[in-house]
Amino acid sequence: MPTQSKPMRVSRLSAIAVGLVTVPLIIIAAMAVRTIVSDKAASKALAIEAAQQVARSYAVQLQTAIVPVVSDRLATLQAALSGVNEPIGFLRRLVHERTPPFVVLIDDERRVYPPEDPSSLLFQERQELAQIESGLSAAMEKTTIQATGSAWAVFLDEPTLITCGHVDTTRVICIASMLHELRQTIDDVLTGQASETRQPVELRDPWDQRRWPLNEPPTSDTHTVRHDLTDSFAGWKIHVDIKAATGAATSPILAIVVPVALGCSLALLALVRFQSGATRQHRMRAESAARLSHDLRTPIANLALYVELIARHGRDNAAVARCCKALEEEIERLAFIADTTVRRSRGLAQTKAISAPVGADEVVANIVSRYKPLMEKSGCTLAFDAGAPAAVVDDKTALERILINLIDNARSHAEGANVKVLTRGSHNDVLLTIVDDGPRTSSNPRPHNSGHGLGLKVVEELAQSRGGTFKAFIQSTGSRFEVVLPSIGAAQT
Repeated sequence: MPTQSKPMRVSRLSAIAVGLVTVPLIIIAAMAVRTIVSDKAASKALAIEAAQQVARSYAVQLQTAIVPVVSDRLATLQAALSGVNEPIGFLRRLVHERTPPFVVLIDDERRVYPPEDPSSLLFQERQELAQIESGLSAAMEKTTIQATGSAWAVFLDEPTLITCGHVDTTRVICIASMLHELRQTIDDVLTGQASETRQPVELRDPWDQRRWPLNEPPTSDTHTVRHDLTDSFAGWKIHVDIKAATGAATSPILAIVVPVALGCSLALLALVRFQSGATRQHRMRAESAARLSHDLRTPIANLALYVELIARHGRDNAAVARCCKALEEEIERLAFIADTTVRRSRGLAQTKAISAPVGADEVVANIVSRYKPLMEKSGCTLAFDAGAPAAVVDDKTALERILINLIDNARSHAEGANVKVLTRGSHNDVLLTIVDDGPRTSSNPRPHNSGHGLGLKVVEELAQSRGGTFKAFIQSTGSRFEVVLPSIGAAQT
């Protein structure tokens, strides 16, 4: 019995030792697996967001490319009709030659061609009119005096874009553009974008038929982001393959090997620290993504509006030049925002935009002018009262970001309000005030706090980082936001 006690004690101690080593390692391994799963989920979320950005880029490019093509065809037909005394015969000949495939002319809410009188309507015209009837009704509903309306229908067994526009206040002309006529434009956009993004995509029509690419295997629906198009491509969808990262594999290995060498206690402490660091990094990435999304929302809306204005005023060189200038300024600002976001996500020091000293009133006036059309499109008015002729700032980009965030705040939370921007200042500082007449969701005036919206938090951080202050008073009948920034001297007159 005594001879057996020592081996038993050794065996028991060995079992305890194995347990002391094994149990913590199992815990560490489980936590490492959890880290891998979390990292993969974060990587997948980033991949989905990247795919969505690619899809939105395709949507903008397709709309920008197709509008001039259809508008030119519509304008050419409108010009030809202006000198025709017998529109029915003229249009009937064009349709017979399929240039364009089909046309509808409406005068004072009466259909001139194809004729409303059944006795004057050809059998073929009746059949073809029935094919585009649904698309024609939808396009007419979207048509206004200032803008054209578009909708898709199946015509001659092929997707066809029906576009309607006003010839004058009483006459409306609708033209059919078949998919094969638009395919070259669509191919150019999608091929060019695919070479830049290097992500597999496919384009499906409103009837869920794959229309691009034609000679490649379809993408897998289980790893695809689907994006619905609008405007001229309403009903179409873009599918973008997700390129999900697999996540880092070295971190959990180190989290297991190091504790074995240093001991279970140090291993647990190291893993806890590792998880804390990963959580902070993911939180920083999420915050950077949220900030970037917020900073890009209004400029992208403004870019889309100016693209629309260029398409609408394509023959007015002065208007196109103004729109192009606004687009250049927006793109320059977006590039700076992207660089700032990248540096922030990497934990690098933030860079300050390099610009010559400029008058505060000049910067504010430029932003107000640039965003006034977007505010008007959202149902708001935007006015500027310049009162700081002596104030000069050396960080134009910071002042622009502050003002754009406050304008976007009014556009988002005070829909239909009258918004006014005021500047007051001297050689030492400049006071920027933005007021609106509501309505707001809150009924009690209160100073701003960091919990009230990401945009106002960005404004507060920008003002404080430049040695200034920010105050906000929000109530149901209207709100006031005040930003004070230092001035570096008197403006040059």
